[in-house]
This record gives sequence, C-alpha cells and structure tokens, in this order.
Amino acid sequence: MGNIYQKLGQCNEAKEFLEKALIINKRIFGEDHADVAGSYNNLGNIYQKLGQYNEAKEFLEKAVIINKKIFGEDHADVAGSYNNLGNIYLQRGLYHEAKQFLEKALVIKKKKFSEDHADIAASYNSLGKVYPELGQYNEAKEFIEKALIMKKKIFVEDHANVAESYQSMGNVYRELGQYNEAKEFLEKALIINKKIFGEDHDDVAAIYHNL
Repeated sequence: MGNIYQKLGQCNEAKEFLEKALIINKRIFGEDHADVAGSYNNLGNIYQKLGQYNEAKEFLEKAVIINKKIFGEDHADVAGSYNNLGNIYLQRGLYHEAKQFLEKALVIKKKKFSEDHADIAASYNSLGKVYPELGQYNEAKEFIEKALIMKKKIFVEDHANVAESYQSMGNVYRELGQYNEAKEFLEKALIINKKIFGEDHDDVAAIYHNL
C-alpha cells in the first residue's frame, strides 16, 4: 500500500503505511533482518521525496548497516542504499560525499549486473549530475553519454528515462559553451516529455527554461 501511494505521488499516505510496516517487521523479525532494512530504505525514499533529507539519510544509513551485516559489502541491496544516499547528498548540495556514495554503488552494480542493465545506467546518470556541480563537465558528459546509450537499448526512444538523459546532455553542452549541441539535445527531451506528460508539466517547463 505504501509503495502504491508513493507511485501515485501521495507521499504522506505512503509514509503512514510504510511506518506501520516497519513497526510490524521489527516486532516479528527484530532489527537485523532484510525486511526491516527494506522498510528503512522505503521510508528513506519517501522522506527524500518530502524534502526531509536528514530523516531520509538516517533511515537509509540504517538500511545500509543491516544489509552489510546480512549480505556483506558486494550486494545489490547495499548498492541500492549507497545510491539513495548519494542522491540525498546531491540534493543537499554535498557533492563530494554524493560522488563517493554513487561511485561505491556503481562498483558493486558492475560486479553484480551485466553492463547493459538499468541500475548501472541509473548510476551513470546520477554521477553525470554530480560532476557538473564539481565543475567537471567533460567527465559529466562521458557518464551521461554512457547512460543515454544504455537507456536507448533498454527502453524505447519515447521514454521519460531517455528524455532525462537528453536533458542532462543538453545542460552539460550548455556549460561547455557548445550551444548548438545543447539546443539539439534539449529539443529532443522536450519532444518526448510533451508526448508523455503534455504541455503543462514541470519537466516540460524546465526544458523550456533551459532552451
């Protein structure tokens, strides 16, 4: 129920159900159990969406501790928690810390998954967002290009994840002063997002702004 409310964008309702799930899981399994770690992780993601980053970080750190105890360092669930923590630090403007966690997540994912996997593409995309904040635009471009190539293999062309990478590429080219290339990628992102979301959507407005 909590996950359904999250997909519907009803984060407060999602939080209420996920908190109930956590209480029951802790009562049944104790603290050091994968289901409890899963509840912590889900709550961390909800708090992130609510903009409550300190609470999100606290729950995600608890999930990491439990998953490392159960599974060891090189596990997909640990990578997921590292990735979520990296995104929290990115949103808080702590870019060096974000890069550190996202790189840890990527190392584990590359051990666990084939190269053309959506989780690896997501890590490349997140790192592509961190590097511009550190002034490393060529590195950002490299990671976003990798993410884009993989996403186009995994998803159809007219997919929000592909549009996200086009938008990121456009923004990086803008920072590099390559405005024709920036315009080309932003226009591609705009066409896809308008097909998916219609004209009156935040993502469409953001692309118009960047153009």
